Amino acid sequence: MHLLRQQRKMIILPERQDDSCAHRFSAEFDIRTYDPEGIILYAESPRNISWFMLGLRDGKIEIQYKNGHSTKITSGGKAINDGQWHMITVEEMETSISVKVAKEAIMNINCPESLFTPQQGILETKVYIAGLPRKGDHLITPGSNKVVPEDYSILAADNSDDAKNQSLSLNLNIRTSTTTGVLFALVQEDTVPLSVAIVDPRSANEQEIVVFIENVKVASLQSKRLCYPGNLSMQLITWSDKILITANSIWNVTYIDILEMEKQMSVLDKAIKGLVDTYVGGIPECIRKFGSLQDKNPALTTCIHIKPFIMAPKRSATASGAVPKCKRKMLTIAEKLVQCHIARRSTNMRLGVSPEERLLVTLRFTAEFDLRTFDPEGVIFFAGGHLNSSWIVLAVRNGRLELQLKYDQISRVTSSGPVINDGKWHKISMEEKSRSLIIKIDKEAIMKITVAGNLFTLKKGLHELNLTVGGVPFKGDQLVNRLNPRFDACMQDWKWLTGEDSSIQETVKLNDKMQCFSSEGWGSYFPGKGFALFNFTYYESDGREWVVKAELNIRPSQNTGVLLALVSGDKVPLSVALTDYVPESKLREQHVVLSMNNVIVLSTAVQVCDSQNHSVKAILKKDLVFLEVDGIQSRGDPNSTWPLTEAVFKGDIKTYLGGIPVYISLYYVAFYIVMSGLFSLALYVLLSTLNPYTPMYRDRLQSPGVVIRPNTYGDEGLLIVYEVNNPNTYNPLIHTLQNYLTPYNRTQQHTHEQCNGSKYFTQNEPKDPDQKLLSCPFYRSSLGKCSGMDNSTFGYPDGQPCIIIKMNRIIKFFPSSTGSPPPYVNCSMLRGDPKNLHNIEYFPPNGTFDLHYFPYYGKIAQPSYMNPLVAVKFNSLEKNKLLKIECRVVADKISADNIHDPYEGKVEFEIEIKNGTAVNK
Repeated sequence: MHLLRQQRKMIILPERQDDSCAHRFSAEFDIRTYDPEGIILYAESPRNISWFMLGLRDGKIEIQYKNGHSTKITSGGKAINDGQWHMITVEEMETSISVKVAKEAIMNINCPESLFTPQQGILETKVYIAGLPRKGDHLITPGSNKVVPEDYSILAADNSDDAKNQSLSLNLNIRTSTTTGVLFALVQEDTVPLSVAIVDPRSANEQEIVVFIENVKVASLQSKRLCYPGNLSMQLITWSDKILITANSIWNVTYIDILEMEKQMSVLDKAIKGLVDTYVGGIPECIRKFGSLQDKNPALTTCIHIKPFIMAPKRSATASGAVPKCKRKMLTIAEKLVQCHIARRSTNMRLGVSPEERLLVTLRFTAEFDLRTFDPEGVIFFAGGHLNSSWIVLAVRNGRLELQLKYDQISRVTSSGPVINDGKWHKISMEEKSRSLIIKIDKEAIMKITVAGNLFTLKKGLHELNLTVGGVPFKGDQLVNRLNPRFDACMQDWKWLTGEDSSIQETVKLNDKMQCFSSEGWGSYFPGKGFALFNFTYYESDGREWVVKAELNIRPSQNTGVLLALVSGDKVPLSVALTDYVPESKLREQHVVLSMNNVIVLSTAVQVCDSQNHSVKAILKKDLVFLEVDGIQSRGDPNSTWPLTEAVFKGDIKTYLGGIPVYISLYYVAFYIVMSGLFSLALYVLLSTLNPYTPMYRDRLQSPGVVIRPNTYGDEGLLIVYEVNNPNTYNPLIHTLQNYLTPYNRTQQHTHEQCNGSKYFTQNEPKDPDQKLLSCPFYRSSLGKCSGMDNSTFGYPDGQPCIIIKMNRIIKFFPSSTGSPPPYVNCSMLRGDPKNLHNIEYFPPNGTFDLHYFPYYGKIAQPSYMNPLVAVKFNSLEKNKLLKIECRVVADKISADNIHDPYEGKVEFEIEIKNGTAVNK
């Protein structure tokens, strides 16, 4: 943002918020200036109760503010009036004001009160940029409380007689871009009492600055630096009887004679005692009385930087009031000229300098983009008009760039450079110079084609230029050198003519088919719903023995589909496909199958739909059918189908990848529908023979498995380890037991049958699935000290832990013979001193599983069945030793000697109770 000499204001109304930070003042902006002094930002509250000023003094940041009853002025940091961009940040903190330059803090001002106090929850602040809303008599002078006058000059500090008699002092730092024009003028009515202008040069290397009083030339300065790229500093001082003009790089300064000078100075002195207007960079068009029109241009195109300390005459009331029409127009022009920076930017172009200065732009074709492809041939882009006009085509042939060019009835073809169809990204650029066309790959020039004149010329005042990417707008056989225009490639970061066209990017976003795949490699093929067709001749007319061999590297995205198919008419003599069901095995699993004439000859079970690459190899010859998938080989004999196959191969045959034609697909759809129907029928017959309540085969399960809770596992099996002094080690074990016993609360078993006695609870099997059998409840209170009801910690903090033992369910299993005792739990020591088990307790008494919980009739018949439990409490286990314990379920129909199943009829576990003090020691 460029700071203007006029004031601008805005009102900030933040939303009401409870957070006090919402009412704190903050500002951030970039600034560039050469001015050592001035106001950057001024903010005030309504009725001017509080105000804040950010400005420059001697090139450094200065802060002035007033809030409540306090007023403060602070300056700091380095000078920033160096013409460079600086980021300024002002932020009001809780008790201070932070000022940063380029994100580095230069000031931190204590401010115990808020700068601006919100009214009714709303903070209303007026902010002025580059000026004040009124006279600055309320601002503070550094080091004192004196008021700074609105206009002042450093020359006022000079007490010499010459200084007291000075009527005007002017300092200008200029850099002109034209050789004539008005630099400075005082205008009174329709006359110009004083003007400083640049006149026509006497020679090509000299310019002249002339001072006029009314129409009289009173002084002139000749210099060689006026239109030099550097700056010219000049100073003009007038007294009541003389004038002085100085500048850097002076060649010669001349004045009129003394008597004439005194006469003209009296005219100037009389004029400036009245009201005058001051102009910089020109004068109103209606004012012509300022010297010879042959010598001066009233509108000067120049950059002028006015120094801040200027002793100027009184400003006319018309400067901010009623300005004549012609003066009002000129004031606007002057303001724009004052805003001009000393340094120009080559990247900016100024328009409307004058009607004679116009820029004729010649269109030059340019293109730049990144390209990735494996395709050896195709068109990258076409640029030009219609077929009979000038055009260029950039293509790839045999992996190298090829340029086809047609203009002025001239046709050319040029090819050069490295192979680029390697699947890697390459930056390709084309640029039309004045007499040549340059093509680069990865910023290295590979072709420079000489052209006589511009490629694209004007037609009725317009350039006719169309751009087609990935093809040509006419048939490919009309190219200079015919090639296949279709190109399989990916393009990114394109810039056409003037830069990236956002409309192209939006079109690509809306069309999935125009988007590249995230990863590609040699042989990548993404057919979607289509397929690739190749016309190969397999049969050798000379009668030699032949073979069909196919090697595929696949990464499927679905588990069914055709990989390869040889099609002749409506027959498929050979196909390799993915399927998730094979009728021969009647298993629904993924297979790669090789079929001949619709008969599956070979099948390999393998999981290939896993986002990994897999190799498939198929071979067909007279005496061998071969299929290999990821190294798994299978062979077959084609004798039964070979005559038909050989006859087909002698005719017209087509090779398909990724799919087959619709009419062939319909056959396979019908084929797989029939196969699916047969599978469903077989599954229905099988299910109809099954009993929903009892498994058909139960001969492999003789005795129930036994498990414990808590069931924590170590490297070799069940392992329970904890420290009695560390709750973090045993709390998870306690939570496991509490959660496991929750379903055994009385409140959750109200639908159960109350059973008593010690005999089996036998029932008749249900007649239909809606009939449910009764179940006997098992309450956690039966576990006594290990129920978690009286002692919620299950004895773990005391080193006397409880273990819950459960038998798995077996439908219609009777654990004991008639007259034999019910099953019970007995624990023994496998590793450790047997004395550790002297104080053991079982719950229910004797660790018995009551017989009325047996037999079990299945989940459908007894959905509310609860397994009976036995709890074992170990009261005297030795501390800091790893013990191994075995708990068996003893009954005459339960075996515990199966070496293949360590959990059948018994459970083994390790337990170690650590004493915290002993371990730490």
